[in-house]
Amino acid sequence: MPRFLIVTLMFLAFTGVLPAQALKSVRPWMGVAIEDAKNGVLVGKVLPGTPAMEAGIQAGDVITGVNSTSVKSAKELIQFIAGLGVGHKVTVHFIRNTQKKKLTLTLVLKPDSTEMMKVNLSGKKAPPFELPEIRTGKNIALKSSQGKVTLLMFWATWCPACKATMPDLIKLAKSLPKKLQVLAISDESRDTQNGYFGKASPEFTALVDAENKVSGEYFVPGLPAFVVINQKGEVAQVGVGGGSYFYQVAEKVRNLAGNP
Repeated sequence: MPRFLIVTLMFLAFTGVLPAQALKSVRPWMGVAIEDAKNGVLVGKVLPGTPAMEAGIQAGDVITGVNSTSVKSAKELIQFIAGLGVGHKVTVHFIRNTQKKKLTLTLVLKPDSTEMMKVNLSGKKAPPFELPEIRTGKNIALKSSQGKVTLLMFWATWCPACKATMPDLIKLAKSLPKKLQVLAISDESRDTQNGYFGKASPEFTALVDAENKVSGEYFVPGLPAFVVINQKGEVAQVGVGGGSYFYQVAEKVRNLAGNP
């Protein structure tokens, strides 16, 4: 890139003015988790505090169109909504229990994914799950960890930040053997995870979330991601990223366990 162009871009950034091609279009959304269905787009979940929730859209509804445009796939719906933009009112056509219905809502700016994770989890009961453990294949349920502080780590063997965090995670787990249960969750196979850990005990329980259903329930936006669950089964803190972000999570764990 020519030197004069770099200087120009820096000047425009500092003065608060950027050329149109340097800006990203804001992302509009309704606030629903969707998937393809035979006759439209199935609403799998409606997130709280979103236009869809306020308008009255429910999980199980099948969206068939927006305004006068029919939609046959989740991709089509996403593309159409993106083309309208934030602030536009739309009429959503859908089927609920075989009955055709429609509702009007206003598209809003999609929130930061980490913030969305916090809003949907913090202070609420941790979503229950049951996943196979990598050594034996035996299913481990989240509910079995109640009575202790539980730390969930969503990670992958290919993730550099995850691997860099592992020594600190192991150190934390060793320091609170009777007060903390750590569940490391990855969508990778048992063979892949066992190959990473080898014969060494990782000092925590590693689980397989093959279809990413649990990471979806926990709104995981990236790896590594952490969820701290208190002794009552409530989400006390979430964090995304290693380094200082993990240290904040670890401090919360120690405070809850009564071991500063």
